[in-house]
Order: sequence, then C-alpha cells, then structure tokens
Amino acid sequence: MNLIKRLVHRTKMWYTDLGEGCLRQLANGGNSMINHNNAHYGALDVAKYCLYYCTKIGNPISNLQLQKILYYVQAKFLVERNAPCFKDAIVAWKYGPVVESVYHNYKYNFADAIKVKSNTSEISVQDQTLINDICDIKSACDAFELVRATHEEDPWREIWGDEFESPNSGASISNESLYKYFAVNRGLLAKA
Repeated sequence: MNLIKRLVHRTKMWYTDLGEGCLRQLANGGNSMINHNNAHYGALDVAKYCLYYCTKIGNPISNLQLQKILYYVQAKFLVERNAPCFKDAIVAWKYGPVVESVYHNYKYNFADAIKVKSNTSEISVQDQTLINDICDIKSACDAFELVRATHEEDPWREIWGDEFESPNSGASISNESLYKYFAVNRGLLAKA
C-alpha cells in the first residue's frame, strides 16, 4: 500500500511541476512551440512597468490602452521568446482583449491617462526592452485605434466573429492563438 501512495504522490508532484501548459503540449504530441511554464511575471507587474514607461516617454495611457498593450506584449514574448510574458489569462471582451485583474485594478481611472512616475516592478532589463518596443509603438495610438486593430485580428475574432454581442464574451484568448497569428504577422509588433 505504501508503494501506491508514493506513486500517487509522485504523480501529483509531477503534474504540479509540469503545470497545465506542458501537459497540454505533451497531449498535443509536443507540437506546441510555446513553453507555458516560462512566464516570469504577473500581469499587474507588467502593467505597472508599462504605465511607468509610457509616462516616462511622454505618452501616458488609459486603462483601455493598457489592456491592448498587454495583449501585444504577450504576443511579442510568445513570438520572440516562445514563452508568455505573464501568467494571467487574456479574455475577449466587447472592446477587445482584457486582462481582468489589471482592468479591475485600474477601472476607477475610467478613460483618464494613468501616470506612474516610479518603476516599482521587478522586470529584467532584457524583458523591459521587448516591453518598451511595444509601448513605443502602441502608446502613440489612441484607445479606439487599438480597439479597432484588435477587432481585426484573428485571436479576438475567433471568439467574437463579426458580432457586436457574443455569447463567448469573456472567453480566453489562448497563447497558441496569439502565437499562431503574430508569428505570421510580426510586422504588427515591430517598429516601423
């Protein structure tokens, strides 16, 4: 009986160590290019850095802009590093992709620019470079330019289609969907 308990315990530990992402990758025959376990940050930490950097470069952003920038940051990391930047899910809402925890943290700012004057994040310098690239490009766009852009991209459209109201509102946009779309549309993530 002890042997069975040890095997069950080891299996649970193996599952925990691998995590859902690697198990999904194994279940798909190992074909996924994404290493789901290499997300280094929480989305709120990435958001705080984005807000700081956009303020620093003179383009402070609103919560709506922040949500779209996080979507593009995640896509950039998936394409460039084959790993997500942050662990949190991105969901498809009416006005485009949203990280719910970040949205709720900043929702009381409404459409106002959120100015952050100090960097309190623990984002590595190497990762800041990728995030800066996206912030440099996307912070210059107004919120509804970003909404329109995300509405034209497959990861959001796969959930919403052409409908103004969707029964799938709030469904997760998968990292696989982001990777698949932006791997062939890298220009949307690059400086001109």
